[in-house]
Amino acid sequence: MKITYLGTVSASNRTDIKPSVQTGKSFSGFTYPAGIAGDWPIWGDFDPDANEPTVVGNVWIFRRKCFRVQDAQIVPPDEIALRIKRMAYRAEKALEKIQKEVAAFENFERLPSARRERIPESVRLFVWQRDCGVVSNVVLMSDSNLTTLYLL
Repeated sequence: MKITYLGTVSASNRTDIKPSVQTGKSFSGFTYPAGIAGDWPIWGDFDPDANEPTVVGNVWIFRRKCFRVQDAQIVPPDEIALRIKRMAYRAEKALEKIQKEVAAFENFERLPSARRERIPESVRLFVWQRDCGVVSNVVLMSDSNLTTLYLL
């Protein structure tokens, strides 16, 4: 079984779509992307914001997202619906993560550059000589103070 995300279901104000001769159903007012062919009409009554995936023609719709399911002749509809939900929720979660990362980058750019004070060369040389060039920092934190130990 292969599930492919086709795109977002969108409201359409097209007036050139007549009721389906094959099914007798009228245009729902919604379309889904069909690639180069443009948007395909969705026939009949359906809720694009339904809590469960819905089969509309040869596509499934869930949370205003449209999916095509292929090679699923022996797969029960409940399993297909569950897999579509999983795919939709994962995509939403990934998008949320990307949005948070972009917001963090934008906030980072707004912050003034934090520059720390440089340790004078004489102090660095003194510590290097005092510790014979071998220093291991161990930082112990407590409620009252911060202690640095040098181990040889």
